[in-house]
Amino acid sequence: MNKKFAQLAVCFILGIGIQAGAYLYMDRVLFAPLSSGDYDMSDVKDKMAEAAEKEGKKLFAKVSVKGKAYYSHDYKYMADVTGDSVTIYKADDLGNPQNVDLKNQGVSFFEWMPDRNLALMALYPAHWKGGRWDVTLARYNPDGTTHES
Repeated sequence: MNKKFAQLAVCFILGIGIQAGAYLYMDRVLFAPLSSGDYDMSDVKDKMAEAAEKEGKKLFAKVSVKGKAYYSHDYKYMADVTGDSVTIYKADDLGNPQNVDLKNQGVSFFEWMPDRNLALMALYPAHWKGGRWDVTLARYNPDGTTHES
């Protein structure tokens, strides 16, 4: 009986040791965090980009925003978006904003394209009284002669 108990204890301790070794290998080697040299610097915002972002937002400091402000990729335009209106300001001409004609619809989504001055919007019926729910996807080009499409 004593011999069987000793074998059981040895197997138990050996099993725990193998599990601990496997855990330590996975924790320290296989799934170890990357060193700082392994990160791509394009993933990290550098100080120059942060300074450019601050400088771009300073251009629109005089504008009183009613909703949420969205900035174009080059900070040439800023959109003031509320639930029922979109006003676009140009950095060079803050006194003459463009009011987007939403055609009695509300705004549920707004985003500037990441590489150009083109706004994307999702519009919904502002005074919906039940029935079919139509969502309109629209783009707005503040540079063009015909802004909406």
